[in-house]
Amino acid sequence: MDRHQIIAELTGTGGAFETRETTVVGVPMKVYANAPPSMRAVFESTRAFADREFLIYDDERWTYADLHQRVRALAHLLHERGIRKGDRVAIGMRNYPEWRRTCRNCRSKWCWACATRSVRRTRNRSTTR
Repeated sequence: MDRHQIIAELTGTGGAFETRETTVVGVPMKVYANAPPSMRAVFESTRAFADREFLIYDDERWTYADLHQRVRALAHLLHERGIRKGDRVAIGMRNYPEWRRTCRNCRSKWCWACATRSVRRTRNRSTTR
């Protein structure tokens, strides 16, 4: 079987990655027929793995249950502070586990996580030519 035949089998009717034509925001395109409807649905599906490790950072370990608990706590805090669907939330931190949780939380609240650079570089502005 060549590459094109394999792709046709995987994306054809009944295939593991079946695709179909649809219109998204007025533009016709192929989409996966059996894909979860949203990233929130993907996140919610991880509840089935509550006791499994989600993240390991140095000697810190989070399970999926820990992640869900922390996301809920941050969601309540953002809601109390007036963050609503469609709002933008700037995340100014290095790539630590908390960044992942914060970004995941923003998606669960349907607001936009806007990553910012946490390290600022300065250019050499020498006047010497």
